[in-house]
Amino acid sequence: MKHFFVSFDENIRPYDAYILGWRIGAYYGDRYQLVFGVHEDTDNIHIHFVFNSVSFVDGHKYSGDYHDLASLKHYVNLVCSEYFDSKQS
Repeated sequence: MKHFFVSFDENIRPYDAYILGWRIGAYYGDRYQLVFGVHEDTDNIHIHFVFNSVSFVDGHKYSGDYHDLASLKHYVNLVCSEYFDSKQS
């Protein structure tokens, strides 16, 4: 299993974090079993993600490296920007 989390600087409603969890989870969800949980019992709302490191598509083990992490961060930032920009419109 692999674990990562996304936390937010700004005030975010639990519902918005839940929607973002689905969108962010799609990054790995097409190849790996993934679950996420929204924590709202701390000072800042954040989302934990855990995914199976063996692909259900081809059985290959996840071999994430620095480039994958950088790509994930870029994807998360893009998804969050698009989501919050659409809510302001």
